[in-house]
Amino acid sequence: QYFAAWTDDDGGGHPNPFGDGVLENGAHICAWALSYLDVEVDYGRWMSVAPLLERYKFAGFINDPTITPLDFLESEIIPFLPISLYQGEKGIFPIVDLALLSDDLEAQWEIEADREFYRDSPIETIFSLDKCCNAFDLSYAYDMRKGSYTSTVQIDPAYKRFTWGRFSTDYATTSLELYGRKAQQKEARFVFDFKTAIQISKGYVRARSLPRRQIKYSANPDFGFLQ
Repeated sequence: QYFAAWTDDDGGGHPNPFGDGVLENGAHICAWALSYLDVEVDYGRWMSVAPLLERYKFAGFINDPTITPLDFLESEIIPFLPISLYQGEKGIFPIVDLALLSDDLEAQWEIEADREFYRDSPIETIFSLDKCCNAFDLSYAYDMRKGSYTSTVQIDPAYKRFTWGRFSTDYATTSLELYGRKAQQKEARFVFDFKTAIQISKGYVRARSLPRRQIKYSANPDFGFLQ
């Protein structure tokens, strides 16, 4: 058995085919893996979201000859990114959940509801108590030689102070008061960056700690330019 580590910031990793440096940005990794599939890929949209996903950095190596590019993304990368994949006119593209990236969202369009853009459903609450999460452990920085993870980030709603890798959030605290402690844990084999682990953990709890509400609207085809 042979074990290797790539530690030089200026090299060692796979060159980024979409920019400078090594391949580590979550959006660039997705576009790179999708390029090995016999499908159309909307690279323009992938590049447009790359700056938003700059804070999500991945590292590691693939030594399973049976895994497909899509299997790799679905198991190791996409679950830790605030994106969903869609099929568009120019191929597969991402839609970013902006609510997980920012507290200050600015509307790009203002639409006044009328007979061409009307509400078609009541307000619906999307929530499942068994999937609720307000306490979260993320194991990361996998050591292949030891066969274990070397670091952990913990979000604990009962924890009142911020220390290295253990803290609480307002979402976690509010959820705890409403639903009691709901704990989950995940393992991230391709995450080694501490800031990335923090971002993933905060986003995971934020997306699952409280109910979401949605309304369905029906629109005239003239609104088809909106995504």
